[in-house]
Amino acid sequence: MTIVNPFARYSGNTLWAAGIFVTIVGSAIAYAGQARYDGVLDVHFSEVTEFYRPLLDNMLNTGCLALFLFATGRYINGKTRLADIVPVVLLSRLPLYMLSLFGMNATFNAAIQDIRSGDGIAFSPELSGIGLLLLIAVCGMAALIAVVVILRYGFAVACRARTVKHWMLFAGAVLCSELVSKLLFYVL
Repeated sequence: MTIVNPFARYSGNTLWAAGIFVTIVGSAIAYAGQARYDGVLDVHFSEVTEFYRPLLDNMLNTGCLALFLFATGRYINGKTRLADIVPVVLLSRLPLYMLSLFGMNATFNAAIQDIRSGDGIAFSPELSGIGLLLLIAVCGMAALIAVVVILRYGFAVACRARTVKHWMLFAGAVLCSELVSKLLFYVL
């Protein structure tokens, strides 16, 4: 269970270092795979021109999610610290970073180009392209579930969330942070 819940076993400093490392490496992978994180729970493939863009995306998403979870954690338990929430958020994004690896695949890029060039009309990519897109869809759902599970375990350790009410507040905080991050990306 340590893989899913490292927060109960490792110290805060170790989690901070791992979270920062994972974020920097994930941003570099996103740049190489032409991925953008334009929402707390989103990964989109586009043409990323600047190296720093995925890192800025991650900083905005991490900050937004951390603030919402911190506010919720303080409501649940007044002793919740921001220093316990931020590593949870940093490490929870690891599955999304792994999705960026698909952007380095030439077959994937060709399938995406087929979809983009369709302009809303029916398209017929090769069978291998459809299979790859299906694989990516399944991996994307698995990554989204993994993000929520890691956030859940880390949040439980950080603020001692135990009841159904706590988990409803947690879900609301994640959804609100997604909405606010989308609005911020739209404005910026």
